[in-house]
Amino acid sequence: MVTISRKIKVTFFSAILFGIIDHMFALVNECPHSDVFWAYFGYGAGYTSGRWGLALLGDAINTWFGNYPIPWLYGMCSILFLAVSSVCIVEALEISNEWNCLCISMFMVACPSIISTVAYIFTTPYYCFSIMLTCYAAYLVRKKTKGRFAGILLLTFSLGIYQAYLGLAASMFILFLILDCLKDDTDGKAIFCRAWKYLGILCASVLLYMGIAKLSLKLVGKASLTSYQSINTMGQIQVTQIPKFIIKAFLEFISPAVVDRNGLSMFWSVRISYALLLMILAVLAYRLIRTVQGRDKKILMTIFLLLFPCSVNLIYLMCANGYVHTIMRHAQVMIYIAAIAILEKEGEVLLKENIFIKMKHLMAAVSIVTVISFCIQASQAYFGLNQAFNQVKAYFTVLAGQIKSQEGYRMDMPVAIVGKVNDKTFPTFSQYHKFKTMAGINEVFYYDYRAEEILKYCCGFAPEYIDDTSVIEEMEEFKEMPCYPDYGSIAVLNGTVVVKFNEETFE
Repeated sequence: MVTISRKIKVTFFSAILFGIIDHMFALVNECPHSDVFWAYFGYGAGYTSGRWGLALLGDAINTWFGNYPIPWLYGMCSILFLAVSSVCIVEALEISNEWNCLCISMFMVACPSIISTVAYIFTTPYYCFSIMLTCYAAYLVRKKTKGRFAGILLLTFSLGIYQAYLGLAASMFILFLILDCLKDDTDGKAIFCRAWKYLGILCASVLLYMGIAKLSLKLVGKASLTSYQSINTMGQIQVTQIPKFIIKAFLEFISPAVVDRNGLSMFWSVRISYALLLMILAVLAYRLIRTVQGRDKKILMTIFLLLFPCSVNLIYLMCANGYVHTIMRHAQVMIYIAAIAILEKEGEVLLKENIFIKMKHLMAAVSIVTVISFCIQASQAYFGLNQAFNQVKAYFTVLAGQIKSQEGYRMDMPVAIVGKVNDKTFPTFSQYHKFKTMAGINEVFYYDYRAEEILKYCCGFAPEYIDDTSVIEEMEEFKEMPCYPDYGSIAVLNGTVVVKFNEETFE
C-alpha cells in the first residue's frame, strides 16, 4: 500500500484551497478577455503558433467532450494541475518543512501570471497542464536515475502546449545546481557534468520541439508560423542580442522592487516585500559563495548565481523580437521558491542562529504579505473584467435592438458593421488603469471586443455579415451618416443594415 506523506498532502490540498480562494470570483463569474469570444468553443491558436501539443490536446478534448469555456470546470482542473506541480517542486527540492510546502503552493497558484492565464479561460487548463508537465519533467530529471529521457519528452510536449515555461524548467535546474554546490559528498567535476546534462536536456527538448513544430505545419498544410507577436522569429537571436538580454534579465530581476512589471508588483506591499526578498537573496548569495568549499565549486556557485536571473527571465531571450506578456512570466515564482528552499536546506549552515531565525521570520512575512496582495489583485482584476463584460453585453444588446427596429428590417437582411466603436458616453474607470501593466487583464475597453461574437454569444443575434465593406464606404449615403451612437448611424442601405462606428477608420 502506497503511503502519502503528510508534506505532500499539505502541499496538494493547500494549493487547492488557496487556488479556490484566489480565483473564486473567476470560477463563479464570467471574467473573459476579449479573445475568449474568438475561441469560444475552441482552445486558441495551435499549429501556426507552434503549439502543436495544444492542438493535439484541444482536438482530443473536443472529440471526447467538446470545448466549452466553463469557468468552474476549467478553473478547478487548472488548480488541480497546479497542485500537482507544487508537489513535484516540493519533492524535487526535498522540502520537508510544512510551512514552506504551504508557501510554495500559495505562490504557484496565486502569482499574477496565473491571474492573467485565467482571463483566457478557454485555454487556462491546457497552460496549467503545461506547467505541470514542466515541473514533473524537472522532478524526474532530479530524482530518477533514468529520468532524463522521460524529462525530455515531457518538457518537449510542454513546449508544444505553451513555449513560455522553458524558463521555469531552466530556473529549477539552476536551483538544483546551487544546492548541489553545498553538498560535501559532491565534487566540482560532478556538478559541472550535471550542469551540462541539464543544459543538454533543455537543448534536446527545444530541438525536438522545433522539429515536431515544423513537421506538424507540413502535416496540416501550413506554410509557416504566424507573425503575430513575432512567433515566427521565436528563438532566432543574434550574438549581439545576448548582452542586451543579460542586462534585461537582471533589470527585470530587480525592477519589481521599485516599479510594476507586468502586474508582478502592482501594489506597494508587493514591491516592499520583493525588495526584502532581494535583500534575503543577496545575503544568501554572499554566504553561499563564502561557505562553499573548494575553488572549483566557488567558481561554479558564482556562475550559477549569475545565471539564475537569466533563467528566470529566459522568456526575454526567447521573445527577443516580440512582446512579453504577464502570462509568460510564471518562472518569476522561482525567485520566491529559491529563497524558501535555500533557507530550509542550507540556512543553518550559511547563517548564524539568530540571523537564521530572523531571516526565516522575514521570509514568512514576505510570503504572507505577497500572497495576500496577489489575492486582492486577482479579485480586483476579475471584478474589473466581469464589469467590463457586463457593460459590453448590455451595450451590444442595445445595438441589436436598434438594428432590428430599423424601418423595413427583415431577418434575412445582411448586416455591415463598419469600423470600431468610439463612444464617448461609454464609461471607463480610472480604478482599472493599473491593470494596463497586465497583458491579458489590461483596462478592458468595449471596442476590444468583437462585435459579431458578442452579438452572437451574448445577445442572441447572429445575422449574415458583410466582411468587405469597401463598396458601402464609397456610397454617398454612408458618408453622410454620423457615427454610432448618434441618431442616423444605423440605416438600411440597398437592402443591407449598415452600422457606422468610428469615422477615423475610413480616412
